Amino acid sequence: MRTLGKKIRDTRFFCILNFKKSARARYMPPPTLLKATRATVLKTLLVAFTSSSSLLSGSAVVYAARLQGSESVAERGRQPPPPQQQQQQQQQQQQQQQPRGGALQQPRGGAFARARAWNNATRREQLPPFFRGEAMAWRSHGTDNDSLVDALVRNRVLKTKKVIDAMRRVDRGNYCLPFSGESAYEDHPLPIGSNATISAPHMHAACLELAHDRIKENSRVLDVGSGSGYLTSCFAVMLDHHDTYAAGSIRAEEVEDRRPGLNDTNYPIVVGVEHIQELVDFSIENTKKDGKGKYLAGPEPLVVLKLADGREGYPPYAPFDVIHVGAASPEKPTKLLKQLANGGRLICPVGTGWQSLRVYDKDEKGNVSEFDAMGVSYVPLTSAKAQTERSSGFFFP
Repeated sequence: MRTLGKKIRDTRFFCILNFKKSARARYMPPPTLLKATRATVLKTLLVAFTSSSSLLSGSAVVYAARLQGSESVAERGRQPPPPQQQQQQQQQQQQQQQPRGGALQQPRGGAFARARAWNNATRREQLPPFFRGEAMAWRSHGTDNDSLVDALVRNRVLKTKKVIDAMRRVDRGNYCLPFSGESAYEDHPLPIGSNATISAPHMHAACLELAHDRIKENSRVLDVGSGSGYLTSCFAVMLDHHDTYAAGSIRAEEVEDRRPGLNDTNYPIVVGVEHIQELVDFSIENTKKDGKGKYLAGPEPLVVLKLADGREGYPPYAPFDVIHVGAASPEKPTKLLKQLANGGRLICPVGTGWQSLRVYDKDEKGNVSEFDAMGVSYVPLTSAKAQTERSSGFFFP
């Protein structure tokens, strides 16, 4: 009987464990699967009894048979639900069978929760397939810049011609460390020194796709945590998508007595801020190596790379039409939102443990709305001292 008791306890523990796992699951299994699971458990229990028949009394076998019989009797005696209840069950099954990354399920809660879910669902439909779970990341490897972009297009991470052209014109290999070789064109982050990384290509592509419709002829862009300068150059190329910019040619008249960008909001510029001087110098060298030195020259350059604390933004050139943050803020970046122009967009990973790529939109009246694009894993947005003191984590995007 001890052996039988142990088997019964093990079977009972197995049932409880699987029930708890199912309860914790995000999507509950359909009722047919639950019914099959119950029948399987009962059969397993009956087998456990019969395998120890030499130690069992007849009443125990009868008890196990009654367990199985009660299940079948209950199933036979169950009346079909009313038509209205059947329709509700079908709707619940359809929601449970929706793929991850698809339309949002009907939320629980009041009108505010339903309105927010509808807003997120509507916005998700406007996102590239990559954000809707229709494409896989970390698979867009290449051996050179063109093959890398081709892979991103093939995996539907890139879809906008303006963004595709920008990533073709900015060679990622020129923004990685010299010994990176072909790994610079593989779809994963790489270390660039000072405990910083250049993000994976699919993350750069995703952020550019989110920002491209806000970048117009005279837009202003702020790249917080510019690092290697790669994404800063991509933003500049999107502003100069016709490749007609010549150094200092945007506004050549009367610039001696005016700091560029302070009062003229029609002056296009991309500002990259980094709080470690070595990375600022590294990004300037990379920009010149990639043939984009003309963007840094002239009295009113198209690209400005500055040493500053990106958590504070960069007020001298505010407001910005697009703000991109290349590190995870622990909370909502309110200081950066104040420097976002009406009609602008802020793209920033937010969170400490679980992180999400949050997108903040400010309408023409200054009202801010937000939605979650996808889950991410970035290095934290911290001070320069905290960054240099922490251990290296080049696996982050």
